Amino acid sequence: MFTLAQPACHFYNPYEELAMQQELQRRRQIEAYLRRQREAEEMERRRREYEAAVRAEYERRRQTEFQRQRAELQRRRQGQQANGRHSMYDGGLESLFDALYGGQPRARGRKQEDDQSGITAQNTPTSSARSPSPTPVPAEPTPTASDPIPESELNQEEPQVDTAPSHAAIQSILSSFSQLQSEFTFPIQLDFLPNSSKLAYTPNNAPLHGYEHALTGLLTRLDAVESYGDDGVRKARKEVVKTIEKELERLDGVKAEAWKRTNKPAPVEADVDPASVPLPEDEDMEDISESEKLPATDQRTVSEEPLAPADPQIELAMLPESDAEHSTSLERSVGIAPIRSSTPLITDTELILTNDMALAIPLPQTPTHESFAQLPTPTSPLEASDSDSDSELELVELDAISAPDDKDTDLEKDSDLELMGDWDLDF
Repeated sequence: MFTLAQPACHFYNPYEELAMQQELQRRRQIEAYLRRQREAEEMERRRREYEAAVRAEYERRRQTEFQRQRAELQRRRQGQQANGRHSMYDGGLESLFDALYGGQPRARGRKQEDDQSGITAQNTPTSSARSPSPTPVPAEPTPTASDPIPESELNQEEPQVDTAPSHAAIQSILSSFSQLQSEFTFPIQLDFLPNSSKLAYTPNNAPLHGYEHALTGLLTRLDAVESYGDDGVRKARKEVVKTIEKELERLDGVKAEAWKRTNKPAPVEADVDPASVPLPEDEDMEDISESEKLPATDQRTVSEEPLAPADPQIELAMLPESDAEHSTSLERSVGIAPIRSSTPLITDTELILTNDMALAIPLPQTPTHESFAQLPTPTSPLEASDSDSDSELELVELDAISAPDDKDTDLEKDSDLELMGDWDLDF
């Protein structure tokens, strides 16, 4: 069976074209790399050939120079030998040979020497022209460290340098600084970068920027001035540098003050109720009123405390009528002597007491029916006096026992307490 040929289907693949381009680029890079490598190898080969040629030329010249020196040395030796023969025979033998042979051997010998010298001259015309024979240089005596050097030579070795141009340059820089300082006017308002103390490049800051740039240029000019080791030039240059740097520091200080003024935090107004703020006059008045109230309250507590009556008649007068009658009958029946109060009189200075002290002092109390009922009836005057002393002791003990009750009563008076009698109790 025969199979039909299927049509070739070609799908467009964008990555295939990209891969082909990358492959072409890679091949170009490889070719360029190989080409550069071949060029480098060719340059290296040429360099080696050139070095070999230079080395061969150097060897050839050295051999030629060696042969020329050797021939020159041989010629000198021959000349010295010839001069020695003449001096040895004093010229008698040569004159004899000349007379016999008519001077032919002498002429032949001279001709041979001339021929040899001509051959050597033809072989080395270029070498002698290119490299002339070194001439001996007379050795100069080198001065040793122990030899003293005269002062005239020292002055000649250190020539004086003219420092006038350096001084003139420093003076011109100083005059330029004075002119800039007189012409500069500090801006009224400075513009800073946001959240930074650096100056912004605005029209307001342009004069200050220009002034600082000019001062920096003057410092650069001062650095370029040569001192040539002269102390005067160095000192003058240092003084001018200090003056310019001081001016720059002054400008920095003014800028810092302007920055502080512009970024000064605004005062925060706190909402405070005026009624809650105490006035100093009111406080003073309150202190005075409190100091006045304290003695008054102390006097009131002291005055409110009942003092022990000095006479039993006064005590009877203070009691109700029924109690008074009963007490008088008891006094008559018993015959009690008048009781003297042991408490001294309170002066005006002693009235000023604190509340705590007033509460701590036990107060005397009036005798009741029970106290009088407990007293024994005296049978004789001595017994009556003894009974009086015993009654006084019992009264003191009763006063000491009843002191807490008095404190409670004082507290009830001072505080707002209601009596149980006023309550409505429904049982």
